[in-house]
Amino acid sequence: MNKPHKPVKAFKHKADKRAFIPSAEEAGYEKDSPKVKTAPDRRDFPRNPVVHRGQDPELFWMHKYGDESALDTRHSPLVTSVDIRSLYRHEHIAPETLIKGLYRLKADLAGPQGEMFSPVELFGNAIAHEELDKVSDYYTHSDGWTNRLIQGDSLIVTASLLEREGMAGQVQCIYFDPPYGIKYGSNWQIKLNNRTVTDAQDDSLSGEPEQIKAFRDTWELGIHSYLSYLRDRLLVAKELLHESGSCFVQISDENVHLVRCLMDEVFGSENFVSLISFKKTGSSDTKTLSTVVDYIVWYAKDANALKYRPLFVDRKSTPAGLSAFRYYFDEAGRRQSVEFDDAGNPIALPANAKFFQSVSLSSQGVSPNTEMSFEFQGQKFRCPSNRHWTTGFDGLQRLDQAGRLFRVGDNLRFAAFLDDYPVSPLTNVWSDTGAGSFLEDQAYVVQTVTKVIQRCILMTTDPGDLVLDPTCGSGTTAFVAEQWGRRWITIDTSRIALNVAKSRLMTATFPYYILYDSEEGDRCSGGPALAGPPPGQPSAREAALTERRYSCDIRQGFVYKTVPHVTLKSIANNEPPEAETLYDQPVEDKKRLRVAGPFTVETLQSYEPVSPEELARQRTEDKELANFEDLIFEHLKSAGVKTGDKRENAVFVRIDRLAHSALHAEGWYMAEVASGERRVTSNDADKTTSHKSPATSHTPPAERKAYLHIGPKFGTVSKQAVTEAIKACRDKRDGDWLLILGFAFESGVGELSRSFGHFQVSIVRMHDDLLQQGLLKRDKKAASFVTIGEPDIRVASGLWLVASDGVPAISAHELKILSGIGSVEKINELGRDGVLRLKAVAERGDLRPDQVATLEKLATSHWPLTTATLAVASVEGLDIYDPIKDEIKSRDVHDIAYWMLDDDYDGSNFVVRQVFFCGGDKDEFEDWKKGLSKLAEAAIKKKAEQTLKIEINDEAFARAYGHVSRPFPVKKAQKIAVRVISQFGEETTKVLTVS
Repeated sequence: MNKPHKPVKAFKHKADKRAFIPSAEEAGYEKDSPKVKTAPDRRDFPRNPVVHRGQDPELFWMHKYGDESALDTRHSPLVTSVDIRSLYRHEHIAPETLIKGLYRLKADLAGPQGEMFSPVELFGNAIAHEELDKVSDYYTHSDGWTNRLIQGDSLIVTASLLEREGMAGQVQCIYFDPPYGIKYGSNWQIKLNNRTVTDAQDDSLSGEPEQIKAFRDTWELGIHSYLSYLRDRLLVAKELLHESGSCFVQISDENVHLVRCLMDEVFGSENFVSLISFKKTGSSDTKTLSTVVDYIVWYAKDANALKYRPLFVDRKSTPAGLSAFRYYFDEAGRRQSVEFDDAGNPIALPANAKFFQSVSLSSQGVSPNTEMSFEFQGQKFRCPSNRHWTTGFDGLQRLDQAGRLFRVGDNLRFAAFLDDYPVSPLTNVWSDTGAGSFLEDQAYVVQTVTKVIQRCILMTTDPGDLVLDPTCGSGTTAFVAEQWGRRWITIDTSRIALNVAKSRLMTATFPYYILYDSEEGDRCSGGPALAGPPPGQPSAREAALTERRYSCDIRQGFVYKTVPHVTLKSIANNEPPEAETLYDQPVEDKKRLRVAGPFTVETLQSYEPVSPEELARQRTEDKELANFEDLIFEHLKSAGVKTGDKRENAVFVRIDRLAHSALHAEGWYMAEVASGERRVTSNDADKTTSHKSPATSHTPPAERKAYLHIGPKFGTVSKQAVTEAIKACRDKRDGDWLLILGFAFESGVGELSRSFGHFQVSIVRMHDDLLQQGLLKRDKKAASFVTIGEPDIRVASGLWLVASDGVPAISAHELKILSGIGSVEKINELGRDGVLRLKAVAERGDLRPDQVATLEKLATSHWPLTTATLAVASVEGLDIYDPIKDEIKSRDVHDIAYWMLDDDYDGSNFVVRQVFFCGGDKDEFEDWKKGLSKLAEAAIKKKAEQTLKIEINDEAFARAYGHVSRPFPVKKAQKIAVRVISQFGEETTKVLTVS
């Protein structure tokens, strides 16, 4: 018996591989890998690799070739030197398994549903390496492909892909959407659940939890820093491109001229392909003409080898497409003119009118058939002077027989019908991307319209090809690549951007396109209006079809719709017309729903804890570190430390560096002081004293003192370093607050975020943008420092009643409370009818609606019931310190954006097995459920064709938008990992042992 038709699937890239890299938990092990040991830790890229003097003009800007006054003499000013560092697998996400618990399948005729892939299979064997072999396998062993969402500076990430993972020449398409310019506001969104931003309006920066704040980019050297930023990233990205690959850069009219000059230098002017203009969703108001378009600059790695798949637009869809078809034949065969209204739409036409345009039958120049005459409807026609017939006598006769000839005065013309070629090739002006049905909800403040990126990807790639986006934003490029079966890598420094993209991909649903190399593809690809992959694509399909053997290889492409391309030549020569393949119109299987394939969330930041001794050495010997610390101090004095509310923004008035191994600086900030607490301050900060006594009222804000421990620039704050900083702060006895600043923190550090008597310890995440050279954020609205709250996680395990289909029905404890029945034997004796009677009695009593619903679910479960030991994890809230009021505040769970659970954590790989959304708009989550509901409706309508029905698990969906997990099995010494992501994109992971 055939396996049942799975209605929820994801595309897999079985034929592709990727390098085996360490997980975040294994960070540091790779240093013993043979490849890392022997490889250099930096790579130099020529800053002007193409331009030769006299070949192309060269664009100059300040410090294009380095600041000679501050230049590191080890490196030439003619090269960009990039650190080579490792990437780490941080999370493993397979939406196919996440959605599994949200529906049930009922078999009508077939057997039980086939099992989903195991985590080992889903993630290409990357989580199954033997412990003793891991070090030698790093970067030398290849695993199955999974798509990649990477957090870090795109310059260093792409250099790591190039040098550590050997990915040169593997990327087919790069879509780069950098900030449009140095004045561009709203590029950074600092909360996940709202995207309403009014640029340059402080009112839009409200500190209320449900609203967005944004901070602005400023560049140290203005446009000069911007051009260096862009040039360096394009230099490295170009090395990743395949010889037939393309690079697209999206930009506005403000800097499009500079970007094109810059790309001439990186790619060579001979590899320029096109400048595409596309209509924006809004316009920019100016004193003169409003700006309604943005631009995409398109370059090839090698224009002579460029991969290009033509796209088309439907002529009937726009008035402009019909404008050339100004005639039709009436019932008597007479030519009639088409009338158009002011909008360009045809009016007053017969129902069966066929549009056509008038085409000349002669071409420029003299040839042997110039003097030939042809008789049509009793009149002889000759070519005009210095022209010749496009076809011969026989061809003209065939055109006559086909009813394609008509006369205009003394000229014979050819009637080209609209249906002969109902599409027109896409040009470089895209006017249909800014309004109407192409608009879409935005998940991020600068989200690009999907149609724009879709066209770029479809023109230059085939299914299975790799797409790279160095500026992830809301993840639109990854979303589009996933929809069309392309592999993808996307990168961003912003945790908000990465979490928006991750949430979007986890809950995304896509149409299921029929694979050419599949049983369905075999059945439908022989039709006259369908086609397979383009010429040159690998194809083992013929052999497969002979034996009815299908590999479902996505690189064989989809089954595409086609349209005819009837021409004068094909009719005249009696040839079959050509067909144009519509690469943006694959055939869809309406009986299936598709979710995103497996992907990993990765980080560039080193997770190897840096010892206090090593950190002290770096602060002494690294001259650049002093400048980095000065930058931190500037931000603390302008933007301050954010704790989730505008009123809790601690801005420092003064910071002094300390020569201490554990405490690196001391600073003063303004805070509320109770009326019974008198503070005496002097110019000598060490003489600041504090006298506290109980009070109920407050006086105006006064200065309070904080000590700062600054973690490594590239590395993780160790628990040992935090412990020593706490001891040192305790010995000082004059500080109110100890800030542990870092980009990453060793596991367990979060537990030290608490009060230690006379001072409070806060763990503060620094934003990765502080690592970008030339980029400064002194805006008071910046979010460079955000305190990390400590989540309160509870795990409860116990006996559960489980239905015969394996679905947990009710905990034995809850059953005892609701019914008084304490054993599975008695509840099975009671049966469904008995439980329904209990429910009817309960509804007349004091039970809550959710308890009544629980009894109803129990009654509708698959009987008989059995028992199993299961556990449930829950997030109770977040505890965050308010330095202004000097108190710990418990945040509501809705301050959490979402949280994830690995209910069988192996200590090395965080595999997301359940995901739950707490904050934001619940309606945004409904798409997942709607997609399944539509599929269920289709199953009901087509019972004869369907062997399965979908049952929506409403309770599972209710849990998926909440703070309590679904029950999971418990085994001996089992560990679980809970990862909580706040609205600021900050995350905390807790590992617990289930008893």
